[in-house]
Amino acid sequence: NKLEHFPKAICELTELRILVISRNMITWLPECMGQLKELQMLDAWSNEFFRFPDALGTLPKLKVIDIRGIKLAPDEARAMMEVVGEKVTIHFSPGCGCLD
Repeated sequence: NKLEHFPKAICELTELRILVISRNMITWLPECMGQLKELQMLDAWSNEFFRFPDALGTLPKLKVIDIRGIKLAPDEARAMMEVVGEKVTIHFSPGCGCLD
């Protein structure tokens, strides 16, 4: 896969529980992700993200976000953690420096 843009049609899959979009070149996720109210896991490792939507914080069943292999700036990593809160486990790359 080498998707550069998140297919917004995925946002219409409101019963989706696990979303795997790893190993692409996606740089951002749309706010429409807030429609994925059943989403429990976002597997998005090894992409080119530089920001995440606030809508991730509105997903009541989200438990895990895997973004290993993504080089986030420390301020973006902290902002993401604030948006999703403590209820979500975020897997960052070891030694990413994103939480320094």
